[in-house]
This record gives sequence, C-alpha cells and structure tokens, in this order.
Amino acid sequence: SARPGIVHRLDRFTSGAMVVAKNDLAHWRLAEQFAQRRTDKRYIAIVEGEVGSNQGRVDAAIGRDPQHRERMAVRTDGP
Repeated sequence: SARPGIVHRLDRFTSGAMVVAKNDLAHWRLAEQFAQRRTDKRYIAIVEGEVGSNQGRVDAAIGRDPQHRERMAVRTDGP
C-alpha cells in the first residue's frame, strides 16, 4: 500500500533527506528502486573521540540495540 508522494521514510530521531515523487509514475519507479535495493544511500556519522581516518565503510548487520530497544545498533548475532 503505497502512499502517494512519499517514497522513503526516515527513522525516528534521524535527520536527512526525504524522497518525494511528483507523480504516480515517478513514485512507482522510485519505490521499486528502493525495494530492489538499487538506491545508493550514504550516511554521515558524528563521533566522539579520535578517529584514525576521515572516511571509511561499515559493512555490518543492523538491528535493535538489546539494551536500548528504541535504538538501532550494529549486531553480531544477526538482526
């Protein structure tokens, strides 16, 4: 059940860009790209402390934080 216009949502307590389609055809095509994971998403992190590099890549599973259920966290035990 697609909502006309809104293609992708933001998670709670997250800032970023929203993707909104101007017409039904654009909405359908954009939604398909997100569903098929053909959309490239990039994230910027704010960290505390010293970081060894200005850029990098996190390739890990994300799921609910076991201690703080409203947060998401990198999980080693799967989603």
